[in-house]
Amino acid sequence: LAGLLRFGSHLWPGVWLGSFAVNLWVSPDEPIVAASIAAGSSVQSLLGAHALRRWIGVDRTFEYGPAVFGFAAVMAFCCLIAPTWGVTTLHLAGLVASETYFDSWRTWWLGDVIGVLVFAPVLLNWRQFLPADGRSLKTLEIVGSLSLLVALTAFVFFGQPRLTGAA
Repeated sequence: LAGLLRFGSHLWPGVWLGSFAVNLWVSPDEPIVAASIAAGSSVQSLLGAHALRRWIGVDRTFEYGPAVFGFAAVMAFCCLIAPTWGVTTLHLAGLVASETYFDSWRTWWLGDVIGVLVFAPVLLNWRQFLPADGRSLKTLEIVGSLSLLVALTAFVFFGQPRLTGAA
């Protein structure tokens, strides 16, 4: 999404190729499924980029509250496409059972929404965070903030003790 917004929607084949490669890597025996999932990801990215350009704007998206809320709302809606397309493809291929369809869909949708809400703003605004005139204090602040983020993420996901049922 960030690439399509920053460099243009004509780069959608890169979205398709990246999605296809990852899905083929996960399921090498299912190239048609991987191609279909890649198509859904491409449509979602194209629609998201178009909707943001049309209704929110790209240059000042994160500078005022209503635009940030609009970004989140548009992305939550646009992120309905790939999970619906992908899980339906997996279901039709016999890889997702009817009983687990909604759980799979919900997990996929949450992953897409959280990924877009976390990474797109960073990728679209990364130049603003770089020191323009070599100010070392700003560089130190950036490195410190990123280090703290990585450390907290590692602690939350990997550093907590596991709870067991044994006494």
